[in-house]
Formats: sequence, C-alpha cells, structure tokens
Amino acid sequence: MKLPQLTLVSAIIALIGWILLVIGIVLVGGVQNVTGFYLAYFAVLIAYIIAAEVGYVKMNRIGIVGLSAVGFSWIVGFCDTGVQYSKVSGLSSNVQSGYGLIAAGSILMSMPFIYWIWAYGEPSSKKTGYV
Repeated sequence: MKLPQLTLVSAIIALIGWILLVIGIVLVGGVQNVTGFYLAYFAVLIAYIIAAEVGYVKMNRIGIVGLSAVGFSWIVGFCDTGVQYSKVSGLSSNVQSGYGLIAAGSILMSMPFIYWIWAYGEPSSKKTGYV
C-alpha cells in the first residue's frame, strides 16, 4: 500500500472518530465553551489532509505537523475527560454513554494524528518532495 493511500485511510479513521466525538458531546449536553472550536478545528484539519492527499490544495508538511500536534494535545484532554466521567456511577445512562463515546472517538482520532505527525514530520519524506 502506498503512503498516500494509507494517509487517506487514516483520515477516514479520524473522520469516524470525529463523528463519535460529536455524538458523545451531543449526548453529554451539547457544545459548550471552546468545544465547538475544537470540533471545527478537527474537521478542518481532517478535510485539509484529505484535500492535500487528493491534490486539491498544495501540501504544507510543516503546517500539518504543527496543527496535528496541537490537535493531538486537545484529543488527549477529550480522552481523559471521557474516560474519567464514564466511570462515574451517579450519571444517567445517556450521559455515561456520551462520555464513553467521547473517549472512543478521541482514541480513534488520536491514532491518525500520531501517524500524521510521524509521516509528515519525517525529514526525508518522499511524499512532498521538499527537503
């Protein structure tokens, strides 16, 4: 399998994780504070990865690594919150399921983000032709 196809597969996995994350946030109580910004950030980054791999936009390898690293730190926060609150026994089943979906979605999203940091951050990457 070529590296661009693997990147597209990772983007699809991230998109599935993003959908789970959105469903979990809706079950927990909706978008509050900066959660909406995080969701939009993740969606734009995933769309940019897909557009860059398909060839619609020019790829900026350094930008992808930086944006993925920032997004990964936010995903870890979502995962921590989801795992922590999914174990609380006093919550309703919908809210508890929502936190479980938040944890599952953020774990699914973290794997492609780690891959993107590795694949685009590699100095001898033959994908982009830079360096």
